[in-house]
Amino acid sequence: MTGRYIVKHLSVDRVDQAYPLLQSATGDLSLEKWRSYAATRSTPGGVIPDGGGVVCVEKSQGYIHGLFDYRIDVDLHCVRTLVCGNVVAWDILNARSVLAVLFEAMDSLAKEHRCQAVHVSVPRAGGALVPRLEDVGHSVGSVGLCKRLSGDDR
Repeated sequence: MTGRYIVKHLSVDRVDQAYPLLQSATGDLSLEKWRSYAATRSTPGGVIPDGGGVVCVEKSQGYIHGLFDYRIDVDLHCVRTLVCGNVVAWDILNARSVLAVLFEAMDSLAKEHRCQAVHVSVPRAGGALVPRLEDVGHSVGSVGLCKRLSGDDR
């Protein structure tokens, strides 16, 4: 299943190429906001020194079909934790296979960074991503809520 995909860190020169994927998932993300966000999580080689970044899944032709960003954190209960967010997968034929590759990449990164847990933040509790995460061993450990304190940040 994973043989037809390539997993790599998103490099600075590919940030704009990833934008349509994120825009299709959120619908309200401006290119400028994405560029600003990605600038703190990507380098020319893709990996940032403190153990975080954006991981993308692409096919051999170079088209990005999925991505997530991550950072390393310390959690009171799980100790060293890989924290992932902005998980997006798109494939006309089978988005599940892209998700499977993304989930495998999360587990690999967690092992590489000596993490004891993987936390994944999803945009909506009722979305289709939660059951897919549960299928690969994740469980709801907490619920995060968001309150915007300023005006429109888009």
